[in-house]
Amino acid sequence: SEESYSLFTDHMCSRNQVPRETKQILSHHTDEVWVVQFSKSGKKLASGSKDCTVIVWDTESSTGRMLHRLVGHTQAISFVTWSPDESMLLSCSNDYSVRLWDVMTGQCKRVYNKHTEAVTACAWFPDSSRFVSGSVDGNIFMWDLEGGELRNWSGVRINDLAVTPDGQLMVGICGAKKIHLYYLATGIEETLQESDNTTSMFLSDSGRFLLVNTSANNGEIHNWDLREKRLVQKYRGQKQGRFVIRSAFGGTDMSFVISGSEDSQVYLWHRHKGKLLEVLAGHTGTVNSVTWNPVDPYMFAPA
Repeated sequence: SEESYSLFTDHMCSRNQVPRETKQILSHHTDEVWVVQFSKSGKKLASGSKDCTVIVWDTESSTGRMLHRLVGHTQAISFVTWSPDESMLLSCSNDYSVRLWDVMTGQCKRVYNKHTEAVTACAWFPDSSRFVSGSVDGNIFMWDLEGGELRNWSGVRINDLAVTPDGQLMVGICGAKKIHLYYLATGIEETLQESDNTTSMFLSDSGRFLLVNTSANNGEIHNWDLREKRLVQKYRGQKQGRFVIRSAFGGTDMSFVISGSEDSQVYLWHRHKGKLLEVLAGHTGTVNSVTWNPVDPYMFAPA
C-alpha cells in the first residue's frame, strides 16, 4: 500500500499488471468528454462533457450500458464526483452552478447557484452530508444537501479542490503556483510553493499524497507528500499546454500514476521510481481525464 512502501524494497511492476487492451468504447456524448470518475465500488462510471451532460454508466455490463443521462446544465461540465455512499453525484459546470443528482433515479435534487464564474471542482466530506465547491470567482463554499451555506473562504481562484477521507483537511490549487492547505478543525491555512502553474490534482485514498498536474516542461506531474510537505517524485513525458489534463494513482497497490495527454495518448509511470512504463494509443484527440477503477486494478477509463 502507499503507507507501507519502503525505499529499501525493490518494487517490480510487471507489464502484465498494466491494462493495455481496450474492452469497451463508450460513445454516447456528442462533444468532448472533459472528466471521468469511477464510483467507490467501481460498479459505475460518471462522465462529464462539453455537451453539457453527465452520463452514468454501468461498468459491470459487458456493453457499457448507459444508466442515466443527466441533463440540466447549460454549459460544459468541468467536474463530477461521487458521494462516498454512491447514492449521489455532484456536477460542476461553466454555467456557474453545481448540481446534485440522485444516482438511482437520475433526477436533479438541487442546484447551487452562488458562484459568479465557472465552477471548477467540488469535493465531498466522508459522511456524504456536506461538500465544498470551488470556482475561479475566488470563492470556496461549504454546502449541506438542503442548499444551506455552512462556511466560505475567499481570495483564491480555485482550479481544483479535494477533501481528505477523514474530513480534516481541504486542499486547493490555483493559478498562482501554490497548493493551499486548509485545516478545517483549527482554521489554520498553509501553502506549499509549486514551481509552475497548476491545473488539476488528484488526492490519494489515504489523503497523504497529492498528484498535481503542472505546466512545467510542457507538462509535468508532481507527487507531493502532504504529511511531510515535500515533493517526492516527478513524472515527465505527457504533453500539456493548452488544456486541463487530469491524472490519477491506480493499479495493484496503487503502484502506478496514469495521465491523459494532448498528444492523444495515455501515459503510465511507476509511482515510486518515476519511470515511464507505457504510452497507450487509441484516442484521436486530447485525452483530458483518466480514472482507475478503485476495486479492479486491471481497469481504467481515459477520455
